[in-house]
Amino acid sequence: MSTSNLKPSKDELESNLKQYRVEAGSHLSDLEFEVIQTICKAADRAMRLAARKALSQVAESLKYNFIPRLTADRSALPMATQVGDGEAYRISIPISFIGRLLEITPTRGGMPPKEASDYLLSSTIVAVLAAYGHEIIHVFAGHLKMPSSLGQETHADYVGGTLLWAWLDDEEIAALCQIRADEKPSMCAYGFLQLVSVLSDSDHDQSLYLPRCLRLIVFAAGAGFCADGTQGSGSGDLVQRAFEALPMGPRSDFESPAIRSQHATLTSQLNNPQVICRLRQAFDEINQQKSGWYNSSEHLRPIKRELSRAIK
Repeated sequence: MSTSNLKPSKDELESNLKQYRVEAGSHLSDLEFEVIQTICKAADRAMRLAARKALSQVAESLKYNFIPRLTADRSALPMATQVGDGEAYRISIPISFIGRLLEITPTRGGMPPKEASDYLLSSTIVAVLAAYGHEIIHVFAGHLKMPSSLGQETHADYVGGTLLWAWLDDEEIAALCQIRADEKPSMCAYGFLQLVSVLSDSDHDQSLYLPRCLRLIVFAAGAGFCADGTQGSGSGDLVQRAFEALPMGPRSDFESPAIRSQHATLTSQLNNPQVICRLRQAFDEINQQKSGWYNSSEHLRPIKRELSRAIK
């Protein structure tokens, strides 16, 4: 492995995009492919910048064997995997998944787009980074070395939300996402909604995941917690207000009927009294299991003592 894992691999990405284009065939228009290329190139760069920030304090060997990729895999969903006994850690975001995000991306006036500028690319890039944040937590927190659980997936949503907020504080990452400073809370909340909207409750083993309505809340809660911690008490209220304003998007001239419809579905799910019980179960599992995750994590070793004291 080499440090080039964290540098954009133009040739590899171009090859994967070409493969995706061929496999999509006539189902994908030239305009859609143009926009997917733009999203992928920005997300690819942002993912590596985010990884360098996250890996700044870990052992050198772990900087070489962390491999984030936008892939041409047929797999429908992002995934974190461990190679062998920690020889390498891969995070794969399928380009086909980005294609699914594009299908519900807000467009100017909610109308069929005629050119690339008719898409709100920002929210889609943010949604990709939210998915990436979820997967990177599986690697860093030691989840991959332990049996999968509802606690793990909920933990990855919550801490993934904190990562996304922290990443968008980076000027270069925010620029790649095409986000203005005053848009950060609303774009963050809307990106979470777009990510959750493209998922289906049948995509996963439901014993391991919260209902999507709760996943949205947990993602946003993580971002709000990070906002309070990095920008002072009360900053999380900005995230909360943006969350409460959903499904209104960050830019009033862009609209997604599909996301608006999904938000109505998610809101109705919250009326089920069993939903809150599921949330309690998830956080009980986190409290019961987190010491095992952290002890097995190679990436958290530099702060192992601090973690041990914090979770006692």
